[in-house]
Amino acid sequence: MRLFFVLVAAALVIAASPAAAAPCAGFVDVSSASSFCPNAEWLRNRSITLGCSDTSHYCPDDAVTRLQMAAFLNRIGVALTPVFISGSGNFLVPVGPVVGCTTSDVTPLPYPRNATMQGEWEMFGAANAGQIGTALPAYSIDGGTHWNVFNALGFGVPVPAGIGTAVRGTLTSTALPIPANTTVRFGVTTSASDDATDFHVACNYRVTIYNANGTSTPF
Repeated sequence: MRLFFVLVAAALVIAASPAAAAPCAGFVDVSSASSFCPNAEWLRNRSITLGCSDTSHYCPDDAVTRLQMAAFLNRIGVALTPVFISGSGNFLVPVGPVVGCTTSDVTPLPYPRNATMQGEWEMFGAANAGQIGTALPAYSIDGGTHWNVFNALGFGVPVPAGIGTAVRGTLTSTALPIPANTTVRFGVTTSASDDATDFHVACNYRVTIYNANGTSTPF
């Protein structure tokens, strides 16, 4: 009888215990309910630490040596230092959309980033020049096969007829979120309404790729 009551009491204690909290960012020794979970996830998503004894343990109570501190600070510096890439060129604009002034691919990083473009363009129209449709910042995540505009600001400008006629403008983008582990390249997309032979665009710009705050799915 005594054993029966002991077993019943143990069962009641187990039933009354709250469910175990989910692990934080894949770390089984950090609770997702912890106020420090977003910090641990931010560090993991930016390769500042991937764990201690293995990738599933954060070892939250372990001491950090000065050498480990140096490694962490160095990785934080890399994660927070902006990356700059430039694009320039001079290309013919046919009827319909075309992308020019493209950059090389940006090496993917294992954490989310944002990108903005700042620069300028110049459009040259000849005697029978058509009308420019747009000159917009663009990006590709598949090696240039497909291009997407990453802001909704249009720079449509009619180019008057006449040899040597030119108009100028700026390229200023909104922020483009770049997911983790994504290769991306940049360019300028333009289009003309007619006259595919006498219309050129020159552009010069710089893309700034910087850290994106917040968390993302851990890799």
